[in-house]
Amino acid sequence: FARGAGGFQSGRVVHGMLVASLFPALIASHFPGAVYASQSLKFSAPVYVGDEVVAQVQALQIKAAGARHIVKFATKCFTDDDQTLAIDGEAMAFLPTLQLSTEVME
Repeated sequence: FARGAGGFQSGRVVHGMLVASLFPALIASHFPGAVYASQSLKFSAPVYVGDEVVAQVQALQIKAAGARHIVKFATKCFTDDDQTLAIDGEAMAFLPTLQLSTEVME
């Protein structure tokens, strides 16, 4: 019943918070020592088991706070097959530096 009523005929759906966990991982991989403070999320489309997703994080606002920086990020996640927006939101993090790490998360 739930599959028919919810419109999830394509199979099993991945829990949204599992997909959203890409955002703090992405920020921490580029800014070691970052402290994730908050996250707002809007789940726009389902992500199915086996789907490839692309997580995107963009700095919107940077504010100096002593030795640290408070950064507001736009966070988006797309399904890789048709670029459907699956998750949209904003995050706030405290960064010890604005210097990007050279390692890239894949």
